[in-house]
Amino acid sequence: MPREESLSQIERIASSQALRGSESLCKLLRYLARQALDNPGAPIREYQIATQVFGRPTEFDPRLDSTVRVQTGRLRSKLSEYYGNSGASDPVVVEIPKGAYHLSFQARQTESPGPSERLPGGAVDDSVARSRRQLGWVLAFAGMTGVALILAFFLFAVSRGRDNAAPDPEDSLRSFWAGPLSSPSRPLVVFAAGVGETLAVHELDTVFALFQRAIPVRPIAMLSPADRETHDLIFVGPPPDNAGLRGFRFQAAASGPEKGEMEIVNLFPLPGEAERWTPGPSPAGDYGVIALGPGTAANRWILVLAGTTPVGTQAAVDFVCRDGTVRGLVEKTGRSRFEALIHTRIQDGGPADTQLIAVHPADR
Repeated sequence: MPREESLSQIERIASSQALRGSESLCKLLRYLARQALDNPGAPIREYQIATQVFGRPTEFDPRLDSTVRVQTGRLRSKLSEYYGNSGASDPVVVEIPKGAYHLSFQARQTESPGPSERLPGGAVDDSVARSRRQLGWVLAFAGMTGVALILAFFLFAVSRGRDNAAPDPEDSLRSFWAGPLSSPSRPLVVFAAGVGETLAVHELDTVFALFQRAIPVRPIAMLSPADRETHDLIFVGPPPDNAGLRGFRFQAAASGPEKGEMEIVNLFPLPGEAERWTPGPSPAGDYGVIALGPGTAANRWILVLAGTTPVGTQAAVDFVCRDGTVRGLVEKTGRSRFEALIHTRIQDGGPADTQLIAVHPADR
């Protein structure tokens, strides 16, 4: 799209009813637009938005502050609201794809009415327009009804499935999870607030159901000292103070093009291993850690499933929730305490082709 036309569309949205009174969302919209137009194809980092748009300090930690993710989600919803109302006929469509911060501009595809729908002089028959609107409402109602029925059937099937005997987990999956889930106290799943982490928790719930166990969860910001003493913990996302980790450490990059972004530091590199792993642009992929080690209190354990971005976290959880991938981990560790590093490609905003690239014993 021409730059002038794109910027005009941004101002049209910013002054609309949908964004009226929300200076922070307007500021975010204009910032994302400038980045998309000035640096097409370049990834936009959460740290970059936090410090340059929302005035967060240089020590901003996305694990503890979800402002960028929350505000971007709000802006995405406001854009949908705008194009569903006053912007329905705008020539330019502005979107923020899910799982990304890069804004896109698209020319609207329009269709002119057919010859039979035109009156002399080129006017469109009002009755045809009304019929189209009525048909649209009918189709929308039918669609919503269908979705409701499917959802009701799904919930019914899930409840019936939970009541009946759950199918046996695969051998490697059982071998990996048998120890942690055999504890008399239920492990507490602690997660960061994000879409990727939420999807990962749902994946864990599926595995817990195979073992007929419930999955208690708690946002990472609400984790208390008492929780650390009385629960085994599963961290979905980088843990505070790198709890449960000895050889790998999550920290913000101190310099370079990825300054402020999360990276993984290798405190005790084996021969041939890198000293740190920092994710590159989205097509390159992300890194994650899978670690099982001792907890804060005696006889407690901590399982860390975390990536430098939510996609890496998703990949770590997927890895231990699928028999095909967890098999290699079990073979290398014997399900004893360990720390492992994975790499995943990012495809369509999610993890793909995740590989195990390093395994360390936890007692080094």
